[in-house]
Amino acid sequence: MTVRLRPLFTLLTCVVLLSALLSARGPLLTSSPTSAYASAGFTVAPTAGLSGTSATFSFDNGDGCNLYPCPVYYVIWDAVSDPFTHTPAGPTLCSMSGQATPLTCSGVIPSAVPGTHTVYLYSCATTTRMTCSTADSTTFTVLPPPYSGPGGSIPWHAKYTARFSAGLDAQVDLADGHADVQARDLALPARGPALALTHVWDSARAAAGVTTIAGQGWQTSLTPRMDGAITGTVTYLDASGATRRRRPATR
Repeated sequence: MTVRLRPLFTLLTCVVLLSALLSARGPLLTSSPTSAYASAGFTVAPTAGLSGTSATFSFDNGDGCNLYPCPVYYVIWDAVSDPFTHTPAGPTLCSMSGQATPLTCSGVIPSAVPGTHTVYLYSCATTTRMTCSTADSTTFTVLPPPYSGPGGSIPWHAKYTARFSAGLDAQVDLADGHADVQARDLALPARGPALALTHVWDSARAAAGVTTIAGQGWQTSLTPRMDGAITGTVTYLDASGATRRRRPATR
């Protein structure tokens, strides 16, 4: 009886070689594929600002687009994707496409609570925003408005002024409807700045329960103060009750 070993040996050799080749290349499919642009640069300038300000987004897409048509990149604010279609559902700030590198677009920061927010870059095959995938992300810090807190006299708000008597008048803020009543208690002329003492009652601060040494809703010309750190945000409360916030300029 003769046993033919050559075909069996050849088959085993092929199996071993194929197994070694697949091991060297790694798995053919992964459960969480990564984007081709995951390591590319997606940036925003400036990196911080107020809601309503403009920002420029830039995406370094490597050697550019070598496909036709080129994918459309959408800049999405705090995006939430549909779990079934993977379509980004957040507000779109801007979009960019083309063969240039880097790609850029500008958008307006939406109204958002102060703090750090994530901005996503989605790569979509079509302008209908179907079959999208996350290409990259960056962050943008929304700063608190320079005037905040209830009440106070906001310089750019239109006002209606009524005078009751000498030293007593009222202002109605036509933008938000709150009223300020100002009483001038003391005014002594002097060489240089005059010595004066005033009281201001603010309806918005009174409704919010803000109380000072002068009473609920009242401010005096003696209560302005400044808080904060020189290297961080500085808060200034003026005599009208308006709160101003400032950050040091950065270069």
